[in-house]
Amino acid sequence: MKNIQIRNQLSASQRLNHPEEGEAVQTSPPHLFKEHFMNDDFTEAMQSHPDNYTDRKQPDATYSDTLNNLKGLKGHEKHAALTRHLQNNLPRMDAEGQLRWLSELSQQIRIPRDMLKSSVESALKRLRLSGRSLKEVLEKVNQFGVSPEQQGLLIYRWFNQNGAGLFRDRYHTCYLVWNERVFEIGHNQPFNALLWKEAGITFRGKNAGRIWAVLQVEAHNNSELVKRYSWLRTDSAHNRVYLHPNAHDGSLICISPEGISPIANGNNEDKVLLTPAPKMQPFELQRLTDDGYRSAWTEFDRLVLQNLACSRLDQLLCGCWVLCYPLIDFIRTRPHLRFEGISGAGKTRGLELLSHFVYGDTQLKMGTDAANYADASRNPIVMLDNVETKNFSRGLADFFLTAVTGIRREKRRSGTLHDTVDEKVSCLLATTGIENLGKTEHINRMLIVEFDRWKFRSPNWSERVYSEITASRPELCSAHMMLASRVLARIAASGFEYWVDWLESEHPGHTKDRANSFLALMALILDELLPIIQPDMKTEEVLSQWVKSQDDIGRETARGSNQIVGLVESIRSDWERAGDGAADQFRRWGYDIDCHDSAISGTATRLLPTFRIVARRKGLRFEFVNAMQLARRIADAEAILQQIGVKLTMAKDRTKTTVYTFEFNHELTTDALVAVDRPEQEGSEVVAVEAVPAG
Repeated sequence: MKNIQIRNQLSASQRLNHPEEGEAVQTSPPHLFKEHFMNDDFTEAMQSHPDNYTDRKQPDATYSDTLNNLKGLKGHEKHAALTRHLQNNLPRMDAEGQLRWLSELSQQIRIPRDMLKSSVESALKRLRLSGRSLKEVLEKVNQFGVSPEQQGLLIYRWFNQNGAGLFRDRYHTCYLVWNERVFEIGHNQPFNALLWKEAGITFRGKNAGRIWAVLQVEAHNNSELVKRYSWLRTDSAHNRVYLHPNAHDGSLICISPEGISPIANGNNEDKVLLTPAPKMQPFELQRLTDDGYRSAWTEFDRLVLQNLACSRLDQLLCGCWVLCYPLIDFIRTRPHLRFEGISGAGKTRGLELLSHFVYGDTQLKMGTDAANYADASRNPIVMLDNVETKNFSRGLADFFLTAVTGIRREKRRSGTLHDTVDEKVSCLLATTGIENLGKTEHINRMLIVEFDRWKFRSPNWSERVYSEITASRPELCSAHMMLASRVLARIAASGFEYWVDWLESEHPGHTKDRANSFLALMALILDELLPIIQPDMKTEEVLSQWVKSQDDIGRETARGSNQIVGLVESIRSDWERAGDGAADQFRRWGYDIDCHDSAISGTATRLLPTFRIVARRKGLRFEFVNAMQLARRIADAEAILQQIGVKLTMAKDRTKTTVYTFEFNHELTTDALVAVDRPEQEGSEVVAVEAVPAG
């Protein structure tokens, strides 16, 4: 009873070291407790036997004494004692011990928020995260009420310590390479799904936006700057190509003259970071022997080429064209492949066969202009079905030219006033249609293949061909990568320049000469294929036949597509019917031209309204807006006018204005009309063209 009375009279600071209830109390002043409490006994015990103080269910004597001592203090004394304890003892523990001890303290006594926050942050900076579950780590630290910013830092450090790669591009977009997959750091579904899987948090969660912002800032400040590419990266200086095959492990394929090899995406010596083509089905790279390589191309010929409803030469042309897609960055002009023929001729089926080889599925489509540009920047081949003159809009025509020439499409960056984003169209383009598109600027950049399934029957065709191509695709695509490596070896040995020079010397001025580089690349592929699938043919023979055939088709195509030729032909037809009264008849119709015995003449300013009237009377297209444009188009039609027997002369009048004279030869017919596409000449001067008499 006496002991109890004494105990009730003591202050909290005087009861700190009371051994147990019922014993006599030995009072001690506060400074004596501080000396005992702030020494290293507790820390040494924690370090010597950490399990006793961190993983216990019941506290031992040292822990109990320390906790009771802290509970017994109040006010300033408690704050000072706790501060000294945390400052002196926490740094001597490992990060795990710090967090566990802070957890015990926070559950038993009231720790000031600022003190707990600074202690926890200090512990988190030292916490080792490699090999641990991020969900468990976040669950443990969240009991301390850490800020979203601290959670974001912890998540960033966890990815960094567990082998993630961090990169940023010149547009300040950051990427995380995790398990060989590339994630754009930000609010997007793939990255959101990753954080839900690894951290158990969602973007819709409380304060999630602040966590995402920290991840973006930390990644930007601590990542490597790389060039961001789509599915393909070409190092032309070293004749090396990197391609993303959409493999399950996320690896890339490095193709060089020495061979092919898989490499990690992003985490590689050359810092190449690629995005898989969305349309391409995955294929695993196979190691083929020489026999396997030859067998794969035999299957390619049987399943794909021989089922194209066109001539054998055109089958080889289509095959070499589609096999160029991993090497397109070596070429500036990539001719558009167009399948033409009547309805049911097998055009769509032919493009589907190529699609199954490249993509593993049918990827033919009809899309908007914006969708076409997005498709062309992310996939190797854009395949448009049923493109006819009625839907060949200005926007689609511009897209065709962009895809064929490889130029960039630039637009303003969303949400900014001055920044721009360029969208590079890096792909091949293939279309089908019944009608000829009839655009002069497209003729010399287009390879046209006539399809006729009744004339060119496919011996191996059945609906099962598609599934057979899909089943054989790993071997076919692996053989394709090996072929690309062999072609790169030929490029390194100046084989490319040889074929360009050969085309310029053997076929100068043909209508497809802008695509000579692409034809030279096709010749290198042909060198590899012919000994396997068509050993009785030589590359020179096949290439010459391609050029001659496409040249003839190009001339025929230009026949009805040149507006100047159509307008001059209409005037000549009217002149022939009117005979000697042509001048009076032309005047009544409003033609502002001078008529001679067998010729008309006028300046570009006078010819412009005259041609407009002719176009309205005859129902012809008329797209000229000024005299300068008309003068250039007349120059562009020079060779065609010469072929139909029109004598075009140019002379200066007294005012030094150019006068154009078209002298007709009525014995020539329009059957002789042949188009030759030539580059537009600069300026308004028109070169004189002498008439070629009939016969």
